[in-house]
Amino acid sequence: MQNTFFRYLFIFLSLSLLSYAQKNLNPKYTRDVGKEIVTDHRTKLMWQDNNQTTRLRKVWVSEDNYNLGQYADSSGDTAMSYCENLTLGGYEDWRLPSVKELSSIVDVHSYDSSINEVFLHKKSQAYWTATNSIDSNDSAWQVKFYSGKVEGITSKYLALYVRCVRGENEKSNFNKSSNIVKDMSSNLQWQDNALSAKMSWELAVEYCKKLRLDGFEDWRLPNRKELFSLVDYGKQKPSIQPQFKHTFFGYYWTSTTYTSHTLSKYTTLQDHSIYAWSISFLSGDVHTNKKKYTYSVRCVRAKRPL
Repeated sequence: MQNTFFRYLFIFLSLSLLSYAQKNLNPKYTRDVGKEIVTDHRTKLMWQDNNQTTRLRKVWVSEDNYNLGQYADSSGDTAMSYCENLTLGGYEDWRLPSVKELSSIVDVHSYDSSINEVFLHKKSQAYWTATNSIDSNDSAWQVKFYSGKVEGITSKYLALYVRCVRGENEKSNFNKSSNIVKDMSSNLQWQDNALSAKMSWELAVEYCKKLRLDGFEDWRLPNRKELFSLVDYGKQKPSIQPQFKHTFFGYYWTSTTYTSHTLSKYTTLQDHSIYAWSISFLSGDVHTNKKKYTYSVRCVRAKRPL
């Protein structure tokens, strides 16, 4: 009996180690300890990961330029200038990331801080992006790494943390055919027919499961990363790629439950799983809302999720 137990234990541990090894043969992120750089192998972007990412805070616009109303001038001791002058790991072509680039390293399954664990230096605070707010010239977009939320109405004179990036991100490439828009870079196919009624999160999940469109029956509610890929921060009302012809200006549901409300010590068991991520196509804000609220729905289909 004892020999049988140890034999099964050995098999279990062997399979576990094999599974772990297979998962890490080609991890999404790797960290160069000597250079203090994290590489995202999916986007090919390289990220600063030294102690300055948690110690330095910079304004987007200097006090003088802000007072003069020169909100696009990022010269001086600013976040943009800091990245442009950064030398790290032998590289000198660093820059302040766009809102979509910085959001790509958010880990929605983590809370405090909501960034992948491969990053050694992380702060549960707001970080600047290089993306201007269309609503106001004196504001820019930030990503909050204590929750993962993305907000645009942030005064450029505020001092926020900075994490620089290098490399070129993927360009958007969407094609419309009949009632479907296809993302050629990710192979995601998106519903784009007449607008559906607004509904709760639970009903949204069921709606996509039951959707029959252009001969396809395998639709589902998109996760946060998938729906976020549709946002166009150069547009507003709606802030979505131009190939889409049917879009409400408000929030759309994602399938992703808000981890903060399931893990935070400040919430009760009654709060468990009652919030989900939603994205506004009025401006591009990424927030969470109670699943009982009614928002718009856009379904997706693909062989594998992002």
